[in-house]
Amino acid sequence: MSRPFLEIAGARKQFFVGDTVVNALNGVDLRVERGETLAIVGESGSGKTTLANLILGVEKPTDGALFLSGARLEEARDTTQRRRIGLVQQNPYSTLNPRKSIGQAIGLPLAVHGIGRRAERRRIISEKLERVGLNSDLQDRRPLALSGGQRQRVAIARALTTEPDLLVLDEPTSALDVSVQAHILRLLSDLQKDLGLTYVFITHDLSVVRVLASRVAVMYRGRIVEEGAVEKVFFSPRHRYTQQLLASIPTVSEEEDAVRPGWPWHSDVDSTAIVTDGCPFHPRCPFAQPGCFSGVPDLKGARDHRHACLNPLVAPETFGAA
Repeated sequence: MSRPFLEIAGARKQFFVGDTVVNALNGVDLRVERGETLAIVGESGSGKTTLANLILGVEKPTDGALFLSGARLEEARDTTQRRRIGLVQQNPYSTLNPRKSIGQAIGLPLAVHGIGRRAERRRIISEKLERVGLNSDLQDRRPLALSGGQRQRVAIARALTTEPDLLVLDEPTSALDVSVQAHILRLLSDLQKDLGLTYVFITHDLSVVRVLASRVAVMYRGRIVEEGAVEKVFFSPRHRYTQQLLASIPTVSEEEDAVRPGWPWHSDVDSTAIVTDGCPFHPRCPFAQPGCFSGVPDLKGARDHRHACLNPLVAPETFGAA
């Protein structure tokens, strides 16, 4: 089997808070092929951002390894590896320094990596602005003169300056108006097609996942509990946590409500319980069986749909409200 473009193998990350050990990631295995979009979803505290930080090199894994194009991503990454991975952050209002011009913001990665002289950098900045649908004359203006959507386009342009082939998108549309979100998602889709980019898309918005992603990984308390093609995970969810997430999506039509999984909300027990043995979701799961309280289930199934649930959702339960 050929190596994937991005491979995460047995990634673990521990943080120490006083005498307490927090397992932010607990044995994560993921494969991302070149040119695809992998969405990583889950509630706050599930480990999404920590996983993104490992990919970016902001954090180093306590255990496990990451590989890009078959080469291990070391703790001290060389210039080539750092140029290949870009980041688009969540809030366009806080990611740009209001005291710096748009050109200075986009040109920062060029300066850090020593790419080009002044005239060459200005040409690259103009090119990237036009690539994201902005006028190149904007590079002399300040962020306060731009709307939220324009600022996020600037952030995308900055991420493209080093010609990366992998972008980590950390909630890139969550701070934007709905109409602006649609334009940014279209831009990201067009850039992926034109430049052959690979995306790791961190989000809590499941409706956006259906628009942009080809595969999705569902995280819960540092583990991948379900992963596969978007259409399979969304329309045939297996893990009970995925069922709960999908059941929480608001619907506006009878057709949407008909295919939304149900969930017995009155039976949701304890979302704060610390689990040391068994499936981490069992305190919240009304479908838990005796085996759920002891062993931690492994992911099983084919690559296009894997889950780690001892009592998975079956097709008849998928339809209608519980």
